[in-house]
Amino acid sequence: MSTPSSRQHHPTRVSRRALLAASAWSVPAIALTTSSPAFAASGLTLALDRSSYSGTGCSTISGATVSATDSGAPVGGVAVTALLADGYTFVGGSTSATGTTTSSGVFRLPDINVPRDGGLSSITASASGAQSATASLAGSSGLFRYTEGGSIVTAKGVPQGARPIAHSLFLASDGRLIDGSTGGTLSSNVDTVGQMIYVSGTWRMPIKKSDGSFVYLENGTEIATTGVLGGAPLGYSIFTSDSPTDGATGKILTQNVRQSGEVISNSIGVVFPVRNSDGATKWVTLQKATNGGSNFTPVAGRIFFTTFSSLIDGKADTTLANGVKSYGSAYSDGSHYRLPIEKTDGSFTYLEDDSEKATVGVPSGSTPASSSCFLTGDNRLVEGASGAVLATDVDKLGTWAFNGSTARIPYSLSGSSC
Repeated sequence: MSTPSSRQHHPTRVSRRALLAASAWSVPAIALTTSSPAFAASGLTLALDRSSYSGTGCSTISGATVSATDSGAPVGGVAVTALLADGYTFVGGSTSATGTTTSSGVFRLPDINVPRDGGLSSITASASGAQSATASLAGSSGLFRYTEGGSIVTAKGVPQGARPIAHSLFLASDGRLIDGSTGGTLSSNVDTVGQMIYVSGTWRMPIKKSDGSFVYLENGTEIATTGVLGGAPLGYSIFTSDSPTDGATGKILTQNVRQSGEVISNSIGVVFPVRNSDGATKWVTLQKATNGGSNFTPVAGRIFFTTFSSLIDGKADTTLANGVKSYGSAYSDGSHYRLPIEKTDGSFTYLEDDSEKATVGVPSGSTPASSSCFLTGDNRLVEGASGAVLATDVDKLGTWAFNGSTARIPYSLSGSSC
């Protein structure tokens, strides 16, 4: 949570808890062993159907089989034992499974439970008179989720120590920006990222690399910037400094900036608020900067926080909300925006396209999160517009973002089990 008096607009908006870091995770390949031992007079050979299996914590790996052959011919009636370790279990909780090969020489293993934190292990199959067969097991952490359309989805390929960013994106401690919906890496050697913003069929996210260079993602593809000499990623393809620059065109959008607010994309276009070194405020689009008032705190879009605990529209100089104690991160989809608010009287509201609306089902002590959502004291993510509980047991939280087809928010779990 940010208080209006001290809110600083960092490249990403995450949870109210401190972010953790952990070691990088990788998946080495382990070769499948299928050779027939010299002492096996029958020539009996076991083989697993794959050299490696992978899954996500709190999910299952299905379809693994062990085959038995003699001189290439299938052998039925072979008693096979398969063993697991390192937290991996078969459905039912056992670390071993036994069975007999069919006439086609195949024993189908029960589904394998992947431990919540994933990790590396192996599966070993053995039978009397045959050398054991081994394959690797690799699991990504099941601590990472995202919500979409009221459903909770376990993210794929996200290692321990990662932090949720926006949409279904997570930043690993080794600098990989991972799309948890696919498990794919969108960018490497990432230092910091800005807001993921959608405009007219295109979403962009600005990135600063660990070597000091700058790029941005456009619909998931990494593109080199033009004219960005320094500063921090803000949102869309914009990098903020004393001279905020659009990295897609190299255009300097304004100058003498001391503080920047969040980017909003709506009917106005791409817009963000700034305060200059002399205290003057402006709202900035990709086309121009327009003068506002004086010594206000830039929040998002054309919204500023005043010394009278109010949120105002800098263009119309109208009050959008009074008695504001704190606010969360803005969400926009190219047409509309929302911003969650905590009031000084302990109540909660949110702005929706410059109109203040009362929340439903947000308990006392909650924290404004993103869009119209709030994080409760017992770690539930509540949608203030409907009162729906979108997630429970939330540890760290990213921000809502829209990619043109789906709106998602990523988070990590604080629970100790699946």
